[in-house]
Amino acid sequence: MKYFLMIFSLILLMSCDVWENWSLPNSTISSHIIIQKNKETIITLQEVFKLENQVLQINNIDASDTSLLAITEGQNDTLILWGKDIGSATISATFESEYYYDALLNIEITDGYPVDTKMGETSIINLSNIFNIDSTGFDSIAVLSPSSDVATINLLSNGRIEIYGVWPGELQSQIELYFAGNLVEIGLLAINVTNPLRALVELFTNSGCINCPVANEFLDDKLVMHDEYMSIIRYHAYWPEFGDIMYHYNTPVNQARLDFYMVPLTPYLVVNGNIIGEWNEADWEQSLQESYEIESPLYLNLGANIISDSLIAVLDVIEVENITEVLTLSFVLIEDSIEYAGTNGEILHQQVMRKKIDYALADIENGSWRASFFLDDVLVREHLSVVAYVQNNTKVVYQSTVIR
Repeated sequence: MKYFLMIFSLILLMSCDVWENWSLPNSTISSHIIIQKNKETIITLQEVFKLENQVLQINNIDASDTSLLAITEGQNDTLILWGKDIGSATISATFESEYYYDALLNIEITDGYPVDTKMGETSIINLSNIFNIDSTGFDSIAVLSPSSDVATINLLSNGRIEIYGVWPGELQSQIELYFAGNLVEIGLLAINVTNPLRALVELFTNSGCINCPVANEFLDDKLVMHDEYMSIIRYHAYWPEFGDIMYHYNTPVNQARLDFYMVPLTPYLVVNGNIIGEWNEADWEQSLQESYEIESPLYLNLGANIISDSLIAVLDVIEVENITEVLTLSFVLIEDSIEYAGTNGEILHQQVMRKKIDYALADIENGSWRASFFLDDVLVREHLSVVAYVQNNTKVVYQSTVIR
């Protein structure tokens, strides 16, 4: 019997790696890209799906329409794509990274060189990426595009062009290169302008709760990887450590937000008004992944300036799609790098809510809103940022933004 137990224990030890892999949760993710017809495009799953860790193993990959798209697996998590014809195709894949992933990648195949940019942002394109010619092979450029509200195109020096996203939509533009008055090359740009939702990520935490350090570290890591996709606000509760000074700095606002979501414990996560709940790394990971691919009906542009003992924030709002419901527009002053040693071992606290100003809007209209925050001696000015967001009465967040 003794020898049997020893052998059984050895089998368990030898199998532990396999068992550990089996315990990894599944996460469903999706993304989309645009590629050019009759041109090789190389992608990595880590970049396309915005993963923190490299893909360890691809278990399965399949294209919905092989008449439109050819796939070759390269080294590691590299895929080599070839668009055979104009259209849309979907790649389904299962692979292993920090989790097991069931993934869908929607691919649009166009005639032109794909350019993805966001509303209100600028992309710089080197013409060497479009043409097989260097800057000495041409001396003038012509841009031929239909009248459009989608994007503007400006010529820069050194064989570059600037594309500014004006409004969500698609635009094709022809680029012509000339040398000594003679046409030498023609290319096509396939411009896609989007207005993605910047996720409002609200974490309810406390300087004494046991799981709060790992939850806070999780969001810290996500912010490093995906800063442009999220606005983070951390509200502090009064339990389990009642003496949490970040709760007591602004008790009314912290308590109002705790009541708004009926938060029962800490840590507790809410993404875009959707309650994700208590700490569960797989659930939190999936909720953030899903938030990266959502289009927003609102465009927000936020500016801020410190004048004397006040921080003045101004928010420009543009309605991309018509919204006819009561909304709340909120400005939130947050502070990074607050030093406070809680009983759970955390000593540095990020994106802590300090002050909040709300505007009730009966009907959203294009325009500007202003908020003024008084800066007392407790606040460290160099560590302050402002988050602005728009939310309806059923807790749905339509858009957020942040300025640091």
